[in-house]
Amino acid sequence: VAAKSVNTDIDNNVFITFHQREITQEQLDNIANKEPFTNHLEGFAPILYHIQEASKDKKIVAGLEKFIFFGTGLGTHIKSIHPKIKSKVYFIIEDDLELFRLSLFTTNYKKLAQDAKLVFSVFDDKDQFADKIHTFLNLEYQYNHYIKYFHMLNHPEDKLSQMHKALTAQPHLTFFYNDMLTDYTRPLKYLIQEYNFLTQKLSLNDKHLREKPFLLLAAGPSLQKNKEWLIQNHQNYVIVAVAATLPFLDSVHIAPDILVQLDGKLKAMLHFEKVQNKNLFKESILIFSDKVPQVTLDLFDKNNLFFFENATRNKHNSLFLSAYCVGSVAFEILLRLGVKNIYLLGLDMAIDSKTGLTHSESHVAARKIENTEDSDEQSTLGYLSTLVNIDGNHQEKVTTTQHFLSSIEMINHLLSTIKQSQQKIFNLSDGALFVNTTPAFSSELHIEKSIDKIKIHNHILKLCLQNSSSHLTTKEKSDLFAKNTHAQEMKKLIATHLQQNTKTNEEYINNLVTLSSKLLTNEYITHYELSRIYGAYLKYIIPFIIHFLQNLSTDIQDKEIINKFLLEHLMKITDYYIEGFIEV
Repeated sequence: VAAKSVNTDIDNNVFITFHQREITQEQLDNIANKEPFTNHLEGFAPILYHIQEASKDKKIVAGLEKFIFFGTGLGTHIKSIHPKIKSKVYFIIEDDLELFRLSLFTTNYKKLAQDAKLVFSVFDDKDQFADKIHTFLNLEYQYNHYIKYFHMLNHPEDKLSQMHKALTAQPHLTFFYNDMLTDYTRPLKYLIQEYNFLTQKLSLNDKHLREKPFLLLAAGPSLQKNKEWLIQNHQNYVIVAVAATLPFLDSVHIAPDILVQLDGKLKAMLHFEKVQNKNLFKESILIFSDKVPQVTLDLFDKNNLFFFENATRNKHNSLFLSAYCVGSVAFEILLRLGVKNIYLLGLDMAIDSKTGLTHSESHVAARKIENTEDSDEQSTLGYLSTLVNIDGNHQEKVTTTQHFLSSIEMINHLLSTIKQSQQKIFNLSDGALFVNTTPAFSSELHIEKSIDKIKIHNHILKLCLQNSSSHLTTKEKSDLFAKNTHAQEMKKLIATHLQQNTKTNEEYINNLVTLSSKLLTNEYITHYELSRIYGAYLKYIIPFIIHFLQNLSTDIQDKEIINKFLLEHLMKITDYYIEGFIEV
């Protein structure tokens, strides 16, 4: 019965692991006229359009190269399904430890492992299961397009839901290759322009700052709610603000002591453009990611600007931050720099229960979500729209998005790993509850001693200057040379594949997988940013191509059209990357 229920139908028991979109000729023309790498669809649209047009009026079916079992039972269904589908990779999930032990007596997993790669998740907690999902998706990733599954009725559905959400948060679907390309190459020019890069030695835990309260302002809905309190009390805190709060701070005439910016996209300039009184932030100490565009840097005094690394690791012993949204990055800065007393405001990471807003009203990306019900049961999930109920800081439960949830998990990870025992963190926001923090209300705080802002500015500026580097060392230059050499070698490799001709779809698929494996070796991914860019690009597009050629195409012209664009775009990525090293 179990074997009969498994089919290639894409309407049931299937995970769709890609963005579903229709490409129009008008979109193709618009993308072609844009500056290179300003739109991630530039690298995908021609291939997606060709696949779309060639697939019209043809039945779409799911491949069965990868398969998931939610529940093992005694394993009898696994034994009956495998001979039918003969998948290359199986993800076997069981939450009942005793039941899985029983299945060891009835199911020959060793024999199954001779035919396929197996990933087991047995009695795993949420974090362990997330790691197993990552392993499963990376194995034979080229077959990730549609992933079929079998779900035993008596197996809990929480792992099914977590799998859905993990698929929406895959890195290549949330951090596009073109943004990575810009983020990895832009810092190169800052290195030769001798900007200051903070080192790991910097600490804000000295006798002048140890007892000072630091207030981190992020752009969540709670910021607006606490407007009057902030106006009355900002002089009592060292204010650390993310750039997204600038329009709000401008409106209440509050200058941050430290301003933090992460985003490398030009649209982030909107926060700065909305500011009326730019002199208000003239004396702020700027701690920016080295991927922030030059047009943003030009608004500020270079002497107050200090970089941290977030995407690249070009400097040795530099301050490297791992978080990936500006609020969590600013929080990570305070944690890593040893700030003893930290107060959080506007770091909601949740939807406001009354207004439905995702951010404070002044935030350029603020949007209103009407339906704040948990959407675990949705069959199609979106990274920005999937809603989840989580523990609240001031309320029992709050609603958040998958996008925010990723940041919450990062913040909790930081609090569990780098928070020092003497650090005290008070969360004034109405949003998510964070581990190892104390919920607090601004109205209950009684810090009435104002801070000498000029003295604080001068002291922090002095610390930053003493603990930063503006020159490349011999070793750093050598490492950059190695990255350039690697890029040149990858260019030759791609050119070789561009010249190859294949007759059958199977030959072409094998060649494509071989090229991918050469570009994305574990060593390359670890040491070279270019390989991580290749990974984001290839993991997005190759499953489309292979699914198309396996199921829908027999025309040799299809392969030639797709192959030419794919390899030429890989070459284009490589050339852009290499150009960044010209002046280094």
